[in-house]
Amino acid sequence: MSFRQGNLTATEAWCQKCLAFPDNNPSRVATAHVIQAMACYRLGDMRQAQSQLAQGRDLIEAQFSKGLDEGNGAVGFWYDWLFAQILLREADAMIDKTPLIGK
Repeated sequence: MSFRQGNLTATEAWCQKCLAFPDNNPSRVATAHVIQAMACYRLGDMRQAQSQLAQGRDLIEAQFSKGLDEGNGAVGFWYDWLFAQILLREADAMIDKTPLIGK
């Protein structure tokens, strides 16, 4: 929500808090990396944006390569992974300047 409201400092703080949380839910971690990548990009930190984007992309692509199943609260439900993929496409378009079509 902070990212959508344009509060990039709060976005980074929430993402860092999420990534530091001891319960390592992969879908949540992937989503946090992607959102942090977009916030870093808007703050002008391209190196960090690309790093965060790559970390999120790796997790998302690994999950989709195995195929989606129902999932669960520990690793993420199928819809959590779809949400992460939608955000990844948005981040790719923003950071890599590639079109959303065909991704």
